[in-house]
Amino acid sequence: MNTYIIIGIGFGILLFLIFKRSIFRKESNSGFKRSIESNALMNDEKMKMIVNELLKKGKKIEAIKYIHKSGNVGLSEAKEFVEKIELMNRSGSNTVSDYAENIYADPVSEDNSLLNSKIKALITSGHKINAIKLVVEEKKIGLAEAKDYVERIDTDLQNGKI
Repeated sequence: MNTYIIIGIGFGILLFLIFKRSIFRKESNSGFKRSIESNALMNDEKMKMIVNELLKKGKKIEAIKYIHKSGNVGLSEAKEFVEKIELMNRSGSNTVSDYAENIYADPVSEDNSLLNSKIKALITSGHKINAIKLVVEEKKIGLAEAKDYVERIDTDLQNGKI
């Protein structure tokens, strides 16, 4: 009889440990809700203006706190929003789609010829990671965007377009 009680308690503890993460963690309902909140934030010109002012003063954390409190979103969503605004400011665009068009514009252009020649040299010598680092530093963009940029040049090299 005692062994059944011990096995039952052990099983109960095991189930608790398995499910405690989902029981005690506060989660948003879904990714769909997050994208709706993000789009609503992007359409709020007052919030964008305040975030821009805080970013100009070098107060990124305060901007994230402001969005977190007044936008009624989680910290990760607030951080994501502030980083989008920051990226748009760097690229000189007014919307996220303008920013994406600037980033993914044809890499083989007159403006980027020196950078592209350095990237080609790094790629052909087998230093693709260094090429990505160079793009991050030169273009002031994130790793994912830099990787895509280098991949496009690499693809063009392999297809003989360059």
